[in-house]
Amino acid sequence: ATARPPLHALIDTGALVTGYSNLEVARALLELGLPESEFDGVVFLDPSDRQMILLRRSGIVMSLAQCVVPWERRFTFYDQVHTTGMDIKQAPLARAAVTLGKDMTFRDLAQGAFRMRGLGKGQTVEMLVTPEISLLVRNAAAAG
Repeated sequence: ATARPPLHALIDTGALVTGYSNLEVARALLELGLPESEFDGVVFLDPSDRQMILLRRSGIVMSLAQCVVPWERRFTFYDQVHTTGMDIKQAPLARAAVTLGKDMTFRDLAQGAFRMRGLGKGQTVEMLVTPEISLLVRNAAAAG
């Protein structure tokens, strides 16, 4: 979260974030990693698939549609279930981290990356891989 320019989304296509509700992940992101100087809230999907935001200062959870926090001051968490078909507006130059898992397909990766609707128009993604995935990629490349 301290990257320059900062990341504005975590897209968990690899299903690396498990055992927590999306609200718990949003709280952890605000408490443990996202700088207060850059982010006022975390956008997430609730159990009813509604776009919600957890506001840093008040701790209030509200509908994203009613929120006035500007795009640049929001961080978005997409859990693995919501990496397909979910459209949450991002800042024009937003960067996202996309996780990779060993059992995912190219379609999973593409669906996740294209949560950033402005790819190729200013928005970018970076891949986050576990050591296990890194080793699998290196071995596949070495095998030709």
